[in-house]
Amino acid sequence: MEKRKTEDIIKVFDKLSHPKRLEIVLNLLESKCCVKEMTDKIKLPQASLSQHLKLLRESNILTTQRMGKKVVYCLEDEWLRDILKYIKEKIEI
Repeated sequence: MEKRKTEDIIKVFDKLSHPKRLEIVLNLLESKCCVKEMTDKIKLPQASLSQHLKLLRESNILTTQRMGKKVVYCLEDEWLRDILKYIKEKIEI
């Protein structure tokens, strides 16, 4: 596993400090999702959700894949997945 710089870790946690962004990435631990599926799960207007997804994507926290007409968001960084799995075990969602 690749070592991270302290500054990079701080940037990731800064982006995840918003409750809805944390909820988004914790939901993506289970499976890849498109915006419509996440809107139903997270109970956030699509415009707001899209803004959060854009910020997470630009921060390299999320990646996207095109599946037909859908854009699917996923969390592929194994280092971040491990940390988020630990956090998910310790909190109520």
